[in-house]
Amino acid sequence: MTQTTLGAYLKLLRKQHAFSQEFVASHLNIIRQTYSHYETGRNTPPADMLFQLAELYGVSVESLLELSVRDKGQYTSLSHYQTALTSHSADKAGSQLSYHTLTNEEINLLTHFRTLDSDNREEVLDIIKLKCKRLSKRKKES
Repeated sequence: MTQTTLGAYLKLLRKQHAFSQEFVASHLNIIRQTYSHYETGRNTPPADMLFQLAELYGVSVESLLELSVRDKGQYTSLSHYQTALTSHSADKAGSQLSYHTLTNEEINLLTHFRTLDSDNREEVLDIIKLKCKRLSKRKKES
């Protein structure tokens, strides 16, 4: 992904797939002008649209979300309840999306975490869980 904005990346993906804006808009159940605004950066697609676009273009939802929040100049994480990111379907009833702003400390932690192999990631997660249990136990004792 060499594009720096979500809109530019969406336009590149659409052209690579030889889709018209009309076709993509129809697939998303929106008007062409709304989709055009996504490509120009005038508007940002909501999360459910990003899931649909990821499915349509065969790219990861995370890549679109990352560009979306980078465009806004903030970092956010997506907590997706009741369905996993990989099995999301836009028409699943009852799924909820929740956004949380990440601190610089959390971004730093995630950056380092991503460089680890799976065994080390599991070890780090086990340590964090242990620390949380100890903290919870101390709070109950207080």
